[in-house]
Amino acid sequence: MHLHQHGQFSATDARKRLCASVFAVMVMLPYSGVTGAFDEGWESAAKGTYTPNTENPVISADEGNWIIGDTVSECDLTTHNVEIFSEGIGDKALRLTSEDNKTGCSDNVWVELVEIPAIDFNSGFSIPLSESTSLSFESYGNLVNPQSDSHNCSFRPCGDTISLIFVDNNENALAYILHRADDATPNESYFTYREIFLDASGSYTRNLFNDFSSIPGFIPGGAKIVSILFEIDEHGTATLDNVEISEPDAPGDRDNDGVADSKDNCPDKANKSQRNQDSDGRGDACDDDDDNDGMPDSYEKSKGFNPLKAADASKDADGDGHSNLKEYRFGSNPLNPKSKPGSTKKEIPVNMPWILPLME
Repeated sequence: MHLHQHGQFSATDARKRLCASVFAVMVMLPYSGVTGAFDEGWESAAKGTYTPNTENPVISADEGNWIIGDTVSECDLTTHNVEIFSEGIGDKALRLTSEDNKTGCSDNVWVELVEIPAIDFNSGFSIPLSESTSLSFESYGNLVNPQSDSHNCSFRPCGDTISLIFVDNNENALAYILHRADDATPNESYFTYREIFLDASGSYTRNLFNDFSSIPGFIPGGAKIVSILFEIDEHGTATLDNVEISEPDAPGDRDNDGVADSKDNCPDKANKSQRNQDSDGRGDACDDDDDNDGMPDSYEKSKGFNPLKAADASKDADGDGHSNLKEYRFGSNPLNPKSKPGSTKKEIPVNMPWILPLME
């Protein structure tokens, strides 16, 4: 049976189950928290074999400290293990192995990433859920002669399975069932729990929010993932790698400001507000002349003019009889009455270089 899944599945079960076993090691395991996308590839985890319910039942990996556990070792048997191994050069993965212990104890083993506030373990761990939250991961493995079970079982998932389970802050549990008996069917009899059957092995991409929305008790507002559990129940092997949870960019959004390029008035410079002072089709963030008066913003600022007021162009700041715009175009100084358009060879129209030969 599943000692870690009594009654309704919840992260609270993990806290009660493992506080004592991780307390001794938690002070040695730093946790940086999830920033941006969640990406667990096990690359920072130490390669080797880990035994559940020992003095150090934790794997310190890319996204936090994963607790490892099983049921067999609680029956004074040690036939299961968790392994961090290399699949190729510079690429690690996690593998669960559950062997037939030939006793009444359940053949299961799991890893779980969860916060345990009582002992400040993985403090602050959570992943916000929104309508665009995307999940991808890779998994493969095999169960030996899996058997199904009644949907009225006391512990979930029912029957022999390999599963990846996510729990939110309202104790709703979403289980991706990867391996199961041929006659198994998704369990839909609980208010706060749902199963989604996937192919036995492969690369998967899911909209995590949409899948959680299939749970009757799911509350979208403020929802966040607070526990991730990967488990093999009954003897076999299961591998997990490249678990990524992210918010994809808006379609065709080069500057990542949430506005699609087709509607963005500055597609290469982030400007979520889309402010456009002069309504010329170019947003202020990428428009070098926001008031469209013919003088660049940088020039107006350097002369003390207002880059958002077109009236500056027709004014004569130095009273020499020439407008600010004309002085800009001819390269003279609009703040010096002795500097007038055309008074020197250098003071030529900045946009008309062809005049220079005529002034020789």
